[in-house]
Amino acid sequence: FWVIGLYWLAHHRIFGYIRGYDRRLLILNLLFLFFVAFMPFPTALLFSYPAKLITVAFYAGTLALMGLTLLWLWLYALRHRGFVDETLAPRTIRSTTRGLLATALIFLTSVAIALFNPNWAMFSWLLFIPVYVVIRPAEPD
Repeated sequence: FWVIGLYWLAHHRIFGYIRGYDRRLLILNLLFLFFVAFMPFPTALLFSYPAKLITVAFYAGTLALMGLTLLWLWLYALRHRGFVDETLAPRTIRSTTRGLLATALIFLTSVAIALFNPNWAMFSWLLFIPVYVVIRPAEPD
């Protein structure tokens, strides 16, 4: 619940900045929502088989793909004139981008860590907390 909730907050925040869209942006949004809808499956596997390489990597990989899809959606919107509010402060754009990237990288890194020790990989997910506090997206001016 909390993981999907945090991704939903990030999704809601970036769509608060987006003013326009096209078919590709909508498809990227559907891809992100696919991963949200898919999350109960890797979550159930992780709870059924905790600290196993395959379940930890599958769960973290799914979260990484969800994060990378949201980052891709955000970067796509930024590259298309008129999609993102032009009055949005550059620091808000940077902090939002960094936050999305950092989250995806934490989960991608944990997939690699799981190859050596699935327990350490799960503990690495806690890095999300200080990263979120430090790189928390700035509110628009």
